[in-house]
This record gives sequence, C-alpha cells and structure tokens, in this order.
Amino acid sequence: MKLFICHSRVGWLGRACAFLCVAGMARSAAGADTEQAWRYRVRVRGVKDSAIARELTDISDAIARAKRPPASERQLRRRLQADEERFLRVLRSHGYYGATVATEIRTDRRPVRVLFRIEKGEPYRLRHIRLTLADGAAADTPLPDMSATGLTVGAIARARDVLDAEQRLAREAQRRGYPFARMADRIVKVDHAARALDAHFVFEPGPFATFGPLTIVGAPSVRETFLRGSIPWREGEPYDGDKVLLARRRWAATELFSSVRLIPEPDAQPEPALPMRAELAERKPRTLGAGAGYGSDEGARARLFWEHRNWLGAGERLHLGAAVSEIGQNAEARFRRPAFRRNDQALSLHVRAAQEDTDAFHSRNAGALLGVDRDLRQGMSAGMGFGYRHADVRERDGTTRERFGLLHLPLRWDWDRSDDLLDPRRGSRWSLGATPYADLLGSDLTFVKTRIGYTRYLRLTRRPELDWAGRAIGGVLTGASRAAIPADERFYAGGGGSVRGYGYQMAGELDGTTPLGGVALAAVSSELRWRATRYMGVVLFADGGKAFSTTSMDANSLLWGAGAGLRYFTPVGPLRLDAAVPLDRRPEADDRYQFYISLGQAF
Repeated sequence: MKLFICHSRVGWLGRACAFLCVAGMARSAAGADTEQAWRYRVRVRGVKDSAIARELTDISDAIARAKRPPASERQLRRRLQADEERFLRVLRSHGYYGATVATEIRTDRRPVRVLFRIEKGEPYRLRHIRLTLADGAAADTPLPDMSATGLTVGAIARARDVLDAEQRLAREAQRRGYPFARMADRIVKVDHAARALDAHFVFEPGPFATFGPLTIVGAPSVRETFLRGSIPWREGEPYDGDKVLLARRRWAATELFSSVRLIPEPDAQPEPALPMRAELAERKPRTLGAGAGYGSDEGARARLFWEHRNWLGAGERLHLGAAVSEIGQNAEARFRRPAFRRNDQALSLHVRAAQEDTDAFHSRNAGALLGVDRDLRQGMSAGMGFGYRHADVRERDGTTRERFGLLHLPLRWDWDRSDDLLDPRRGSRWSLGATPYADLLGSDLTFVKTRIGYTRYLRLTRRPELDWAGRAIGGVLTGASRAAIPADERFYAGGGGSVRGYGYQMAGELDGTTPLGGVALAAVSSELRWRATRYMGVVLFADGGKAFSTTSMDANSLLWGAGAGLRYFTPVGPLRLDAAVPLDRRPEADDRYQFYISLGQAF
C-alpha cells in the first residue's frame, strides 16, 4: 500500500513537471516568434543639423534598446512615446519651441520599420532680455553689465544659452565684490505667435565684501609662506571669485593635495571684510614607480623612478630615474622649484647621462640644462634654458668617432587644450621649439634645430564611443650640412612613437640597412579609436613620415605604415598593443611587420 501511494505521488509530480516543461517550451517558442516579429530598425527624418541629430540619437531609448526588441506592439509604442517627449525637449533646447514629432510603425516589413518624422519649424528668437533687482536689495546696488550674459536680441533662443547667461551674471557680480550674488528667479515667456522668447532675470546681489583674513588648515608638511605666496589677492581688496578660483588651481597644480577647498568662513558676515578659509588634504609626497614596454624594433625596455613632490617643504619636486633597453641606458635627475620670483614661473634643473646604441649611431653623452618655465594662461606655457651636452658619437656607416661639446639655448612654447594627459578624447595640442647649438670643442659648428607639432582630438559619436585623433609634425635643421651635425642630434623617423610599421629610426634614407638621419622631418598620423567596453578599446591607424637629407621635403616620398591595436584602460592610462605593417616596404631593410607594447596612447 505504501509503495502504491509513493508511486502515485511520483506520477502526479512527473505529469505536472511534464506539463510545465511543455508549456514553458511553447511559451519560449511563442516568445521567440514574438521577439522575431517585433525586431525593428529606427530612422529619424527632418533633422539636417548633425549636432542635433547626434543628440537625438544619443538620448533615444528606442535606438539604445533596439537589440532588445519588445514583446508586443504596445511596448514598442511606449518606447516611441517616451522618445517623442525626449526629442521635443532637445529641439526646444535648441530654440525650436514649435517643433513637432510624429512616429510611424510599418509592420509590413521584417524587421519592423520605425520612423520619427520631425518638423522643426523656424527657430524662435530672443526678443527681450531684462535684468532687475530682487525685492529687498539696496536700490543703489550696481547691476551686472548685460553684455556679461552673452545673449543678444535677435539670436536663436537656445535654452542652454539662457541657463549659461544666468551663471555668467552671477559670476560677473562675484568678480565685482558680491560673493553671495545669485539669480533669485528666471522668468521665461514664449510667444508662439511671434516665434519669440522673452527672458527676465531677477538678481539678488547680497552684501558687498572685501577679502578678509585667510585661515589655512590641513597642510602641516607644506610651508604656509609658500601657500600664502600663491594667493593672487591682498587683504582688503574687493572680493573677486576669479581670484579664488585661480588660487585653487595653483594649489591643485602642485599635486600636493588630494582635495582643495577655498571658501568664505562658514556663517561669516562681511563687515565688509569677509574671512576666508582654505581646507586642504595632503597627499603622500613620495612616489616609487616602474614601467616596462616592448617593441619588435627596439626590444624590451624598463624604467624605474622615485619622486618627491615636496622635497624642501615648498612644493619643490625632485625626480630620480633610470631606464634600460636593448638600444640604450640612461640615468637622470630633475629638480623643479615652483613660484620662482613670481607665482606663474618655475625654475628647473635637468641632469642626464646616457648611452645609446642604435642602428644609426653609438653615443655616450652627458649634460645639464637649467631652465625657466612660465604659465601664460590655462594650458599654455613657454620656457627657455641654458645647457651644455658632451657627446662621444660614432656613426654606424664607418665614419670616424667624434666628440662634441654643445652649448645650447632651447626655447619652447606649448598649448595643451586636451582633456586628458594619457588618454585624450577632445581638444588639441600645439608645440613649438627652437634650439641654437654651438660646439665648444675646437670646431666652428653652429646650427639651429626647429620643430613644430599639432595634434587634434575629436569625439565622433557617443554610441558607439568613437573618437578620432590626428597628428602632424615638422622639423628642420639649419646652419650646417647633415654630415657636420652630430648623428645623435639629427632627425629620425620610424618606430612606435613615430611611423609605425618601420623599425626604429628606419623611415628615412639608408646606407644599406644603416639609417643616416636627416636635416628635415615630416610626419603625420591618423587614428580611429573605438572604446568597445569600459576596459577595452580597438584602434585603426595610419602613419606617414620621413627624415630628409635636405630641407626640401617631398610629401610624395613619405613612407607609410598602417595597422590596428588594442587598448586596455587602466586607472593610470590605457595599456597599448599595436601591430603595424610597412606599406612602402623595402625588402632589404624593412621587416614585414612590427608590434609595440607601452602605456598611454600613441599620441
């Protein structure tokens, strides 16, 4: 009897499981059929402006989720309705307050076709711009200059411009001694009949203030005199928000602090002097680091360094480093003293000894350079120096060994407008340098080495994350022939940081397989960068360049290489793996391919 009951239960459970399995399979099949039926493609019509079209694409839920099709037409329509509201917000933000968005679903094709029809209409214009004082403000309070808004009557009424104007007005008042200035209200009226927008800003200035005493906390290892020397105002001067921001930037640029706050003392009331408070959090000042890389042209390389960013207590930076590779070894020491004679200027000393053993030359050299660098504006700097370099150079083409004692006076100008040091995605970089040389070891050799470079970074699309980077470099040596100029001061091209696909220094004239270097240089590079995931990226690139024997450069004779690479993004920058082939391969001198491993983007 017990056996019968047990068997009965098992049979019932088995039948139930079988029923559920069959039902589940049927449901899965139906789901698969439904999913297949409601796969769709999206098109957006009516927007010719590429910036607006890209913005619509980026915020579209229907586009973002196209690979996860809905289970029904009703769910699809929900996605489209949500996108209609998003699209209208974007269009209005660009001044198209009368825009309309209609959607159409065509089910007669597979995948289903989804169409957004957009009628932008004419953009609305700014008709009136008004600024008044808030209730309770002193009648004699000066209003900010309306030109500070950046708005002009008759311009397209973009929402972002109106919001930015509000912030500009507040900043303008804060520059003129009103630290607590703000916009109490913003009244925007849209006249659809006239296709016009009126903007009314209600300004609340707060009390006038001057800079009062400054209290600094959180920096026990940094000399207070150094920190106070970076302050761009004097006590008693009218409050200026730009000067507060400049002080914060100067302290942050020292890399001594993990956080920097510079604010009025909490609950302080200007009388009119406003007490200020700096709250700093120190970082550890010492860093020990190492790096490694490999290139099929240069072989393996390794680097070790130690750095102290507050060596004498006033932001002085001492850097000691050494590097070893299959083509050379070097050791160096660098010292930098900030705020040298003025806040935006630094004194630097660089001492270096090296041995280089390349296909072009063998060089043992040592030198020192004393320089002064000055920040001209945000991201822009210039510098000049005085240096001496002693070199023992022997060329690989069989010429005799020579010694040089080169006095040099380098001049440079740099402008970095990129958004990141190791992985830039937007902006540009300019560099310009000119260095006159004179040999002090008995010869009358003099020459000038000039180099210019420009790099541009562009965001192409956000989804997928696609960027473009391009670089152009030019250089020229004047005053002496190639044969007279030391081999380790000539221009060379080729390798992981130059024309990929060619061996180190090999993109130029050769004596057999020996690079001769040149008195002129031209190089260009282009990269298409796709960030596929948070940690991985793919790059396609093409490089062209050459070192020329004369200053008459022929663009048609550039040597070209192309290839692809992988990027693994780390907190300190992308790890780079590139493989390239020479497109103008010389069988007797060039390998069929090259590959490179290093940290940071190629440029």
